[in-house]
Amino acid sequence: SLKIVSVNCGNWGSSRSEIMEGLKAHDIDILCMQETWARTVITVPGYTVYQQNRTIARKQGRTIAGGGVAILCKEALRTLQTTTYVDRVTERIDIIVRQGNGPSIHICNVYRPPVKSSPEDDSIDDFDETELPCGQNTYVVGAFHLHHKCWDTFAAGDKGGERLYTWMCEVGMKPWNDREEATRLSGDQRSSPDVIFGPCNVKADWEMLENWNSDHSPIQALIPFSPHKENAPVRKKVWCWSKADWNKYNAELDKKVPMFLRCKQPLESIYRLTATILEAAKCAIPRKLQSLTARQTKCWWTEEVEQLILKRNNLIKRMQKATYV
Repeated sequence: SLKIVSVNCGNWGSSRSEIMEGLKAHDIDILCMQETWARTVITVPGYTVYQQNRTIARKQGRTIAGGGVAILCKEALRTLQTTTYVDRVTERIDIIVRQGNGPSIHICNVYRPPVKSSPEDDSIDDFDETELPCGQNTYVVGAFHLHHKCWDTFAAGDKGGERLYTWMCEVGMKPWNDREEATRLSGDQRSSPDVIFGPCNVKADWEMLENWNSDHSPIQALIPFSPHKENAPVRKKVWCWSKADWNKYNAELDKKVPMFLRCKQPLESIYRLTATILEAAKCAIPRKLQSLTARQTKCWWTEEVEQLILKRNNLIKRMQKATYV
């Protein structure tokens, strides 16, 4: 299975040490973060990082602040970023994870903050749930700050939560959360703005983890996954000429050569001679596993790398032949 964790970290910089400990303690394959507040590139050893920082101010005439989403994937996974999106309210980033057997898994990480339009706050809620991905192998995670009794029994439902619930039912998705567990605790107020949505036909395996220096608790999901396995290089057995016993080889030939010389059919003589040579070789010449080529010994060697090396070698030859004035 693939272990996915979603957390509203409320500032990557101040929560970094707790998050790094959580990654190691829980052996997390993919971590989806919301509210990173990042303005520079996030780096984590052993993980590939995909991120979308906030690039638009939420309020007119104000500076860019808060927001940001990121997905951390173990380097061993075959992943690819497919979508990034940001408007005055929402940030989103999508990746696909390739499986060894079966279709790729689509993971969408969303951050939609609470929107409270007022004279002091001119934020407009542009969040459109119909733009979210859906499908058999699609998982949508994030901090939505939308409430519905289907995943949150603590906060009162709202129109946005009802729209999200309707969309979910129409596309065959379901919330994996335990609606009796609050993912956010602020003073005496409890709610579940953090949700993981998955396909209806996949059994939900959901768990809430210990807090990581944020008022939002990390939530974990285990999803079916078939890891990709690189095919082992094929090593053929070849003749080890340096250790051949030629005296034994000649002796074996001398024993059997007279037998096929008496054959009157030319083709049959050829077949018998070939078989005799091979039998003598097997007796007198040991075999060894073929040495791996440079390409076979390096996991990063691809067709693209090979073509680049060929181009480099051709350029070196041209440079060596060039006449300088």
